[in-house]
Amino acid sequence: MPVDDGSANLLISLYAGLVWDHCSRYLAPGGLLLANTSHGDASVAALDPHLDLVATVHDRGDTYRLDEQRLGDYLVPKKPESADADLIRQGGRGIAYTRTAFAYVFRFTPGA
Repeated sequence: MPVDDGSANLLISLYAGLVWDHCSRYLAPGGLLLANTSHGDASVAALDPHLDLVATVHDRGDTYRLDEQRLGDYLVPKKPESADADLIRQGGRGIAYTRTAFAYVFRFTPGA
């Protein structure tokens, strides 16, 4: 891609596969990754120490809502042993969580 490393403020991975694995270098410090779990991107992102969950996205029909409350309740695996980035990549899909959202917003903090 003709995009400079660290020049993007937002990466979007909705039903797109592992965007974070292939495009993380483009995200600027403090930039956001919006991802869902369908192909594993949010599941891999949740395990990355350089990403912090800052909001969840909920949908009802055509209406979407950002929520910044109770973030610790999300991305808690139903089966803790499934929280393995390599297994998620191999499977090509996200893992099951105890509480879910349509998508998740992560903030990138390099060097964390």
